Amino acid sequence: MLKMPPVFVFSPTLEHYYNSVFNSRLPTWAWNSIIVAGSATLLTVGVGTIGSYGLARFNFRGRDTIAISILFTYLFPPILLLIPLYVLMYDLRLVNTLASLVICYQSFTIPFFIWFMRSYFTTLPVDVEEQGLVDGCSIGQVFLRITIPIASPGMAAGALLSFANSYMEYLFAFVMMNSRGLFTLPVGLSLYAQTAVVGGGYVSWGDVMGASLLASIPVVILFFALQKYLVTGLTAGAIKG
Repeated sequence: MLKMPPVFVFSPTLEHYYNSVFNSRLPTWAWNSIIVAGSATLLTVGVGTIGSYGLARFNFRGRDTIAISILFTYLFPPILLLIPLYVLMYDLRLVNTLASLVICYQSFTIPFFIWFMRSYFTTLPVDVEEQGLVDGCSIGQVFLRITIPIASPGMAAGALLSFANSYMEYLFAFVMMNSRGLFTLPVGLSLYAQTAVVGGGYVSWGDVMGASLLASIPVVILFFALQKYLVTGLTAGAIKG
């Protein structure tokens, strides 16, 4: 790409992928990202499903205000939350730990998931849940045995988007992490390219691009695996809001 004049005929090679995997910390960064994004997604789904179901099904004073406040929280710029969250993590002695990222990511994944699933729950028929209550189920049994299976496409879509947002997040990961062994992929890849440039030598852009492509594989696999749930969940959630 940097040749002048441009070169369009070249010999393909897998050397850059080999260097990215075996001559860098890419596997460690990828594992850190998967752990953080997976843990944040599980926590988001657990808390967000209960919260969104309560906002969609139960009538109580201030319900609409809470829903609007949650949406406002999601629209709040993450950079304004950075300093307070850093101080909180410092007081809890969680700075430079993966747990700090899992907690910080809830500031934008839970509001998104609650608002998304609230719209989805409003599209589900209430009659099915009422029939479960008539048959002797408690509210908890109706929620676990009837509502959750019906809402699984929406939950899968929301979980996938939450995982992707956590997996690709850069700002919190850059500030919270000090050890290179705890970097996530966005921070690790930026350091990978920056180190080559600052070094003053030849920049192996092939290694950088190869690492970037490998870093996207987990999210691509998830999108293909959950594609039908993603389409169904996004479509149903957009019908009524």
